[in-house]
Amino acid sequence: MVLALLFLSSISACEKNETEEKFDFRMTRSGITLKEVLSSETAEIDTVLENCLAYYSKVMDIDVHLFYEFENDSLYKAKYVVTQHHKSVEDFIDDYEAFKWILIQKYGPPIRDGAC
Repeated sequence: MVLALLFLSSISACEKNETEEKFDFRMTRSGITLKEVLSSETAEIDTVLENCLAYYSKVMDIDVHLFYEFENDSLYKAKYVVTQHHKSVEDFIDDYEAFKWILIQKYGPPIRDGAC
């Protein structure tokens, strides 16, 4: 069983002011190129495609795949897919809830919450 936890960031119609952070997610932001993500991401690379980058990573000691998705060489989505193995469904749910709470604390509430 694999749980996917999405962190979706949308491109703002307004320009960011000087007090706002430079990055939306990890060391990236919406709209940057695949090459820029390759140069900024420090996780172990798994796959490089024309419209997607995949990395191996850990968050809170939980094994995850980290995906960056591009359209016209512009980053539009980043997501974690939990790949940690457990024997019970309850352990997956516990990981999901802990992971979700940490992401909300760091990035704010999700744009969309639930199954895709």
